[in-house]
Amino acid sequence: ARGKSSSRDVQLKMTIDGQTQSEINWEPDITKNWEPFVSHKTVSFDSSLHNVVLEYSSEDSDKDVKIRRARITAIKLDEYFSNESEAETSLTSSYADKTNVSFTPATDGYYLVIATAELKAGSTTSSIGARLEIDGTTYDEISFEGENSNEFKPFTSHTIHQFTSGGTKTVNLQAFSEG
Repeated sequence: ARGKSSSRDVQLKMTIDGQTQSEINWEPDITKNWEPFVSHKTVSFDSSLHNVVLEYSSEDSDKDVKIRRARITAIKLDEYFSNESEAETSLTSSYADKTNVSFTPATDGYYLVIATAELKAGSTTSSIGARLEIDGTTYDEISFEGENSNEFKPFTSHTIHQFTSGGTKTVNLQAFSEG
């Protein structure tokens, strides 16, 4: 998405069957830059019709917001391990688990690992960050300084990871805040 004002938030939301599943908002640094919005949700659908919707707007209706290359993909999963934390939690000055999943693969194989979070800076002078960690090794990491203490910025990571059977595997999504 891209906004035309660096003083008005761009807002993006994903809903499933009318329920908000993910929502971010931010003030554009440079109004010509496109910012990605990526989210995911593991749900169990029955055989009825379901609606997955991406919505976008400006916090001020007279400001121009654009979206491009919008995509929604639904994948049927036969075997998966998932955990999520919907609650807004405070961040500490060092990385701490915000959600994790531990599992024991039945067979060796390659797994798609996806991690997403909505990060909120608590002030305009604090850096915040998030990372994906698999069995103690960091696979992706981001940090940025808050521009507005009310905005949420996305963290999105994915990797194809080879797990071997036997023994517990742990995937962590961790976050921190400087201030």
